[in-house]
Amino acid sequence: MENKTKQVGRPFAIETTGRVLELKGKGWNQRQIAEMMGVSVRTVKRHWHRSCDVVNAVSLPLEVM
Repeated sequence: MENKTKQVGRPFAIETTGRVLELKGKGWNQRQIAEMMGVSVRTVKRHWHRSCDVVNAVSLPLEVM
């Protein structure tokens, strides 16, 4: 039998985090980003604060940072 391990928790949405970081870097606030992307402010906050974790885990293009 194969040993399959199930991932726990929500998967990283690297594209969403990258977009949030890009707009954050351009001076947009969380509400503006949420409206533009069509997501909740809570979703933007999650990516806004997770940004350090993702940057440490995955190398993002320079224009996003």
